[in-house]
Amino acid sequence: MAHAAYLGARIQYYQACPSDYLKDDIKNLLIDFGNLFGIELTKINFEDLLKNPHPQRVLSNFLYQSIKNQLLNSSSGVKLNRLRSNFASKSLFLTVYPNGDRSTVMTPEVFKYALRFRFGLPIFSNVLPCTRCKYNGLFNDGYGLHASRCSSNAAMIHNGIIKYLAQEMRLAHLQFQLEPTNLGILNDGISNLRPADILFTPDYDGAPQVAFDFTMVSYHLSDGRIIRARQKIKKYLGGSYQLNPGVNFLPLVVDSLGSFNEHLSNFLLFIAKSQARFTYKPASSHYSRILRDFQFVLFKLLGRVFLISQPVKG
Repeated sequence: MAHAAYLGARIQYYQACPSDYLKDDIKNLLIDFGNLFGIELTKINFEDLLKNPHPQRVLSNFLYQSIKNQLLNSSSGVKLNRLRSNFASKSLFLTVYPNGDRSTVMTPEVFKYALRFRFGLPIFSNVLPCTRCKYNGLFNDGYGLHASRCSSNAAMIHNGIIKYLAQEMRLAHLQFQLEPTNLGILNDGISNLRPADILFTPDYDGAPQVAFDFTMVSYHLSDGRIIRARQKIKKYLGGSYQLNPGVNFLPLVVDSLGSFNEHLSNFLLFIAKSQARFTYKPASSHYSRILRDFQFVLFKLLGRVFLISQPVKG
């Protein structure tokens, strides 16, 4: 990025004092810039770049996108899925200001495990049987893939996220019910199951209630967020479970690196807009904070899971 900053400064100097000599010098610097990072600059219009009021931003964004495409094109399997999720979710939790009231505080040990998982570093030194899993024969891999989706850890992560969402909904003064019952019937006639985590009731007449169901999937499963959302919709809308009339169903899915499905993203945006009605801050400010805090809570829960899932020698 330092090269982009220097080149941007030269362009701004040219904008103030244009000359053919400086223009040729910038063109040569741009060629060197491309050769240094192994990227093609044919997509950058040189004349437009010279006129742009923010040339460094243009060059930095182009460099970021080029390196991103190089990494994605040269990767496959689990590594490719990790990169896709990382680029989609970014490392928002690292920018959160610690606040006990919002649950955005981690112990050093939990933070260490969360950070290692985020950056794909080994978490467990030995690949030994999982100490938490109720199924025999499953092992904790060194990178936390099993521990993050272990059936014995799922409730901790799931309940922690629901608790956080409820906290944000209360700040927005939204009407909701946790784990609602009697939303419909199973094909066998049973009606007291809880198919959703949150039932939201709009505060205006005629609007349908919305049943939200949250799930976390492992990032290494290709398109896991989309697949899981489709499975949930099929199950609850016309599948084994029939919701009552006037109740809509939306699956909220996040992968273990913090990348959302569209429903979850829109839900968080709706909460932000609702909170903005009661504060002087714009909805965009609330939305940015909610995205950061949500990811922070997710990684704190994952860090705790890794802490209690340390393999032991049998």
